[in-house]
Parts: sequence; structure tokens; C-alpha cells
Amino acid sequence: MWRVFSARLADFSVAPETLILMRQMVDAGEVDALVAERVWQELAKGLMEVRPSRMFEVLRACGALQKILPELDRLWGVPQPEHHHPEIDTGVHVMMVIDYAAAQDFSLPIRFVALMHDLGKGTTSSALLPKHIGHEQRGVTPLKDICKRLRVPNDCKELAVLVARFHGKLFQALQMRPSTLLEFLIELDAIRQPEKIQGFPQGL
Repeated sequence: MWRVFSARLADFSVAPETLILMRQMVDAGEVDALVAERVWQELAKGLMEVRPSRMFEVLRACGALQKILPELDRLWGVPQPEHHHPEIDTGVHVMMVIDYAAAQDFSLPIRFVALMHDLGKGTTSSALLPKHIGHEQRGVTPLKDICKRLRVPNDCKELAVLVARFHGKLFQALQMRPSTLLEFLIELDAIRQPEKIQGFPQGL
């Protein structure tokens, strides 16, 4: 419940002694014992609050995020090209995106998309940083692992997989040659099912 409170209240903070206790609980394996449905329920509630990033800050501070979502936790400290992302750090970028999604009052599936869209950057070889060529496709496998592990609802899962795989191409669509755009729309299956791209959030 404190995770949801942290996302709901802008000035919420965890007392140092409470944070120590939380770390001890994580070290003792109590997070490992949580059932998938409970974890998803808490994440979903936090994502729907006014400032979801606060929940993840608290989870990181006590070490719980590494246990619950190691694929997300590894994004902190991963650099991105500064001219595209002035914040540089990928984890910080993801937090900015989920808070933006909350400020726009987006639905849970879109907020989940915002949280999951850049997982592939956590798999980029250090020799290639800060570039992340092909991170979109590489992000699909860890995303599917999370969805299976936490039993994420299909509406959240399907949109998140679609955006993770195609968000780089989608936002280049207006610069594509007509033939390239047609190939992309066919790959996306957007001609047969145009509603597929209606849920794509902006600004990823």
C-alpha cells in the first residue's frame, strides 16, 4: 500500500528507518514470496496515480524493483544520445514518460506501454553505447517475460508488445518514402486493422 501512496502523494517520502526495514524485508526474501496477481495489482494501482515515478523510486530505493522487475531496474545508468534525450539516463527517461502519461490521464494500457517501451536498451552492448540500434525488437522478449511472469492482462500486453517493437519506426513514418511506409503498414497489420495504431502514445 505504501507504494501506491508514494505515487499518489507528490510530497510523500519514506522515513529512513522505514526504508531500512523495507530493505531488510527484501533481503529476507519477502518480495520473492508475493504472488503474481498481487504484484500486478499493486503496479497497476501505482501506474494509475498522479505521479507513478514515485512508486518506482521507492521500489528502487529498497531493492524491490530489482526483484520484481529486473528488466526495468537495469535501465538506470544506461546512457542514451543526448541530442535525442537530454536526460541521458534511460531509467530517468522512462520515469519522465510514465509521469507524462499520467499527466495526460492516459489509460492503464498506455501507461503500461510507457513503462515497458524501452526495455531493449537494457540489453545493448556497452561497446555500442550510447546508441541503441535495434533496441525495439530486442525489447520484445523481456517484455513478454514480464507479462507472462506477472500475468499481465491481454489489453496491456498486446499494446505494449506492439509499441515496443514498432515505436521507432512509427515516429519516422511521415519521413518515409511511400513504398517504405506501405511496407511498414503491412508489417504492422495496420491496413487490415487500423485500430492497432490508435493506442500508440506520443513522445516515446
